[in-house]
Amino acid sequence: MILGSIYDQVSEVTVNQQPIILKGNLLRLGLHQDIRYDETSRVLFIEDGKLFGTYVSPMMKTTSFSRLIASWNAITPKDTTVEIQVRVEVNGKWSSFFTYGKWGLSQSNASVFQEDELTSFSVDTLTVKGQKAQRVQVLAHLERAPHAQSPMLKLIGLTLDTEQMVFHNNVHLEEIRLAVPPKSQQLIPKIGHRICSPTSVAMVLNYKGNPITPEEVAQLVKDHGADLYGNWSYNVAVAGALGHEAYVAYMSLEDVKSLLKSGHPIVASVTVKEESELDHLPKKADGTSITYPDGHLLVITGLGKHDGRHVVYVNDPAASSDEQVARYYDLQQFMNVWKRVGYVIK
Repeated sequence: MILGSIYDQVSEVTVNQQPIILKGNLLRLGLHQDIRYDETSRVLFIEDGKLFGTYVSPMMKTTSFSRLIASWNAITPKDTTVEIQVRVEVNGKWSSFFTYGKWGLSQSNASVFQEDELTSFSVDTLTVKGQKAQRVQVLAHLERAPHAQSPMLKLIGLTLDTEQMVFHNNVHLEEIRLAVPPKSQQLIPKIGHRICSPTSVAMVLNYKGNPITPEEVAQLVKDHGADLYGNWSYNVAVAGALGHEAYVAYMSLEDVKSLLKSGHPIVASVTVKEESELDHLPKKADGTSITYPDGHLLVITGLGKHDGRHVVYVNDPAASSDEQVARYYDLQQFMNVWKRVGYVIK
């Protein structure tokens, strides 16, 4: 285990990009203990003859932020894990390192609530208590059994909640629409009402050419600690393990436009407490609209105009059938219920 004092010996960098994506040559930065960067595959892996390895990033000075969500893409052969830990600096004082748990594809991964005087961590999000953080540091701990190949870490992502996004009526929107296969979560027995996130991920992976089912994604992404399927970090980690570049990101409408134009649907998080907040919601059996007071994930598939109004095209997995999943929402209304965060899967 690395001594705590060595974290402060790693160089400091100023980072202006959002989200922060450490991949490729950027994984050279920082400190490597019993871990090596491979020039050909552009990944981090444990050195030969070692069972453990740790990567420590530089201390990264950033725009002030109130929340942070980490992502990672890794290949984890049987009996191997990758563990991501993060800490933040608040007014000159560092928080504890908070762990996302030891993670491996097809394992019983679990998050644990953690807290100190500066911050708290729940499921996938580190929240600063009543203040703003100015710096962040991340480490990755790779582990394998004696008989196992090394896990390979391809990407670490950090997205920061820095400010509220404002909707501008003069945004230029061109018609963009991606043919994402529709999937209803409601058709899946027993867990259907709980798996909006893996159903949305499955739709994007299907669009990318992977015929994985929502049930299969749900099994892989489940957070056994929190007993839920909506751990955002675990969802993108699974997409990353299946061969994609995937991360969670706070983003603007311009970011959404750019991603859609590049052929990348976005899995977006919304909260809808009242029917009046969003027209054209899916219906329950009794004819009333389905709302999402506790949050919901759906797929943004396009932008455009309908009946003279700016709209966002979506695949909403809460619809009762696959045929009703593809729909549109008024863009102004959607911007009011969207949390400005989503999964990017390339």
